[in-house]
Amino acid sequence: VGGAVLGALFLGIISNALPVINISPFWQMAISGSAIILAVVLNARGERRQGRIILRKAEAA
Repeated sequence: VGGAVLGALFLGIISNALPVINISPFWQMAISGSAIILAVVLNARGERRQGRIILRKAEAA
């Protein structure tokens, strides 16, 4: 839940800050989309790594 709140806060800050510095709407969407894709990739890597740790513990037992 904490990660979702931080992600929503981050995207809110980005969506409010980009128009202030005169970034075009196209690039605003591109940056927001890239941030979401990056978050999904990082989450998937973390889950995969966690799964490997669990498997190693099961093999050692």
